Amino acid sequence: MAIVNTTVPITSEINDNIITELVSTYPFLRTEMLTATAFQRPVRALIFGTGPRKVLFTAAHHANEWITAYILLKYAE
Repeated sequence: MAIVNTTVPITSEINDNIITELVSTYPFLRTEMLTATAFQRPVRALIFGTGPRKVLFTAAHHANEWITAYILLKYAE
């Protein structure tokens, strides 16, 4: 069964639940809380592997652009 369910708009709580499940399912993933929003919602990083190369993918910067978060989460899955 898929971890990332793209049939409903994403919320901060759904995002946290997906990241938690991805990290518990795939041993090469880990997460870090980078900061919190003005409304005290966590801003998390999903980290792949341990190599020296660093690449940053970002998503969902604006309120009506939530679909980009699902794209990156599906890619991670």
